[in-house]
Amino acid sequence: MDMKYMSKYLAASYRLSRYKIQQTLPEGDIKFTHADILMYLNEHPGSIQKDIAIGMAMDPTLLGRDLTYLENQGYVKRKCCDDQRARAVFLTKEGKVRADQIEVELCQWWHDFFKVHDEIEGSILSRELGKMYCTLRDDVFGVSEDSKAK
Repeated sequence: MDMKYMSKYLAASYRLSRYKIQQTLPEGDIKFTHADILMYLNEHPGSIQKDIAIGMAMDPTLLGRDLTYLENQGYVKRKCCDDQRARAVFLTKEGKVRADQIEVELCQWWHDFFKVHDEIEGSILSRELGKMYCTLRDDVFGVSEDSKAK
């Protein structure tokens, strides 16, 4: 592979898959970014906005706007932490149900994609992209899942 196209392939593949997956969500439903946030919170309940932004590699200000939207839709709630400057974000019952539905839909979409395109090793690609994500996240933000757990 010509490495000069690596960023192009990663960015375009993300945008194109996101477009295709968005088509499977009900009309007028949440945007894909909101779906990503719900799934993140499903795996990391009680995260503060800063940690969500780091984990999702999102701009904290844009994330704040998305969290407000999801809160107004009844999918998330924010609670004060011991540190009064930050608020922990949790899924509501409706948010948990929707996050679980999205996860099933997303997994099914990728399963179907790799079934049709069996020349691509989905499990290997997922593992390698996961390693790349962790390396870049640690390099950019100076944090890792291991250091956050301590």
